[in-house]
Amino acid sequence: MVYFKVVFKLKDDLKVTLGEFTVVKHFWISCAHFLKNVDRCENLHGHNYKITFCLKGKKLDQNDMLLDFREVKRTVKETFDHKCLNDLSIFKKGNFLPTTEMFAKVIFDTINNLCKMKENAPLLKWVEVEETDEVYVRYEEF
Repeated sequence: MVYFKVVFKLKDDLKVTLGEFTVVKHFWISCAHFLKNVDRCENLHGHNYKITFCLKGKKLDQNDMLLDFREVKRTVKETFDHKCLNDLSIFKKGNFLPTTEMFAKVIFDTINNLCKMKENAPLLKWVEVEETDEVYVRYEEF
C-alpha cells in the first residue's frame, strides 16, 4: 500500500513535494526459536513470520523511492530467514529471548540502520511481526 501526493519536478535533480510519502510493505520469512521456561514454547519450533514496515518521508532518492524494498527484504532475509533465532549473535549478546516482541525490535533496528545510511533519510515509523494469524507485535520508537 503506497500513499503519496503530487511531486513537481523543478529541475532534473530538484524535487519539491507538497506532502509526505507513506509506504507500507510486507513480506514473509521462516525462522525457528525456542523460549526457555515458556510451557510448550520450550521446544524448538518454527513460524512463517509476516514482516510489515512503514516508512515516511518528504524526500525521495535518486530512483524516486523512499527506500528500495528489495534492499530491506534482502537484508532481513539474509540475516534471519531459515535460521534459529536463538543461535544468532544479536540474541546471544543481548542476553534476551527471541520472543516476538524482541524480534520486532531487532527487525526495526535492522531496517532503521538501512534508513540512516540513505541520503534522503526516510523515517521508519513502525515494524510489525506477525507470528500467527492470532498475534502480531508492533514496535515503534517515539
